[in-house]
Amino acid sequence: MGVRLLCRSLKICFKKCGSVLTLTIAFGVLISVWMSGIGNAWTGEIAPGDEPAADSPSDHRSFSEALDREIERYIQMLSQEQGMESWRNATWKRYPLGPGLKSWLVLVLKDSEEIGYLVVTGDNSTFHLAEYGSGKSPLFSANTFRQALELQGIKTGLDDGNIKGEMHYAGAFQAVWKVGDGTEALYLDAVTGEWFPLDDASVKAAERDWNHLMAKEGIVPAANGGVKKRLRLPSFDPFVKLNWVDNQALAVSTSSALMDLLSETPTGPEDGITFTARLFGQRVTVPLAITGFDLWEDGQVYVRIDHFGERYIPFALFQQFGEFYGERTIAKAESWYDEF
Repeated sequence: MGVRLLCRSLKICFKKCGSVLTLTIAFGVLISVWMSGIGNAWTGEIAPGDEPAADSPSDHRSFSEALDREIERYIQMLSQEQGMESWRNATWKRYPLGPGLKSWLVLVLKDSEEIGYLVVTGDNSTFHLAEYGSGKSPLFSANTFRQALELQGIKTGLDDGNIKGEMHYAGAFQAVWKVGDGTEALYLDAVTGEWFPLDDASVKAAERDWNHLMAKEGIVPAANGGVKKRLRLPSFDPFVKLNWVDNQALAVSTSSALMDLLSETPTGPEDGITFTARLFGQRVTVPLAITGFDLWEDGQVYVRIDHFGERYIPFALFQQFGEFYGERTIAKAESWYDEF
């Protein structure tokens, strides 16, 4: 994992001039800083919920109980799927993803080890499944956080309370830890621990845009009835298969079009489809291997990506944050994001 993380820490910048492509690879710089007394520490313990304001303690308890029942329902449904059987009889902990977001990270554990995660959003009456995934490096994993700090040259220890990180969530593709403050702050990807060249302004802008998107119906599905159909394809390394560098984007304007495209994809990883996520106002570009999908009974499609484990993200978010690439050269995917 360490070698792969270091490789992904290379900053890849490129620009196109007609048919001429300039590719510049700058090696990551090792940064050593001393951080103290900043933000909310990631402790690995249960944190208070981000429940809406309640008129009474009983209202607060009712909401918390409803949220927990919905989490149990999602975990039970997913545990029936092949490859996620370890979720059966698993325990879990939930954490709020920032004030006002009405979103919670749920870490799924088996024998005290992280095996997956969910992100659930909702209000007093309705809950939605924003994303989910399996593997030993789930979203906002405390283990990944420690490894990322060590890679950046920041010494950590079990008794070191000085190294603290704030969780910032602006959707599945834009989840980061903030370590430090002001111009010295570091922003680390919440899945890989990779350093991102961000500042407070770019992260706050992403969070504002995400709040606008959350208000759009259908962006975050309810995911009812369980998984109807699953497709699994071999993974591949998008830093080796560079179809996203020298090809035009594929025209994928609907989830049905993507499912058809993936179903027609040959089984070899050399034939895979890459999604290039363009994040935080185009400051960060992340290529991701598309490795299948989950089609739920209610018609919602979660696209499967290889991202230090399996992640399942609603198709609507792919329309907002980037393009699909393969060997076929057709027009760029449509996006709703221009409406904002």
